[in-house]
Amino acid sequence: TTLWRRKLTIVVSVVVAVVAALAYAKFQTPTYQSSALIQLTASTSAAGTGTGTAPVSFPDPVQMLDSTAVQLGAAKILGDPNVATVAADVTGTVDTTTGALTITASDSSPNKAEAVAKAYSAAFVNQTQDLVQAQMNKITGQIDQLKSEIAALQAQSNSGSNGLIGAQITSLTTTYG
Repeated sequence: TTLWRRKLTIVVSVVVAVVAALAYAKFQTPTYQSSALIQLTASTSAAGTGTGTAPVSFPDPVQMLDSTAVQLGAAKILGDPNVATVAADVTGTVDTTTGALTITASDSSPNKAEAVAKAYSAAFVNQTQDLVQAQMNKITGQIDQLKSEIAALQAQSNSGSNGLIGAQITSLTTTYG
């Protein structure tokens, strides 16, 4: 009986709630998302090094996506000097099963969401290539150092037979691969 007496209040409340929800949905700015997928694969063994680990290591992809270098690279590609506004609408997730990084950009414009996702994926790939190149340069320097040490030991070995020098050359050659 209490509900029956308050039927007008209940009906008015329901109508107001429905009208408010419809108004909100109609006037809300739509948000579009665009995603870019980057397959992250790395060799688990380094050929010729005699080790079971890859000679190049990478930081966590999501942290790398949030790095200043990637954000600045994306802003440069987009021609947008305001890095913070672009970075706020970008997220990254890694699928542990497939090893893929999904970069998702959100914006009220579908074209801008797509452009931001593309710019971030390009900046991420560029930063990854820079990282790999720096690590390759370091490895090349280490190889050159080993070659110099082997050559010096071989020169010493040529002047006289010494088992210790031969063992050192073998050790360095094994390290060099």
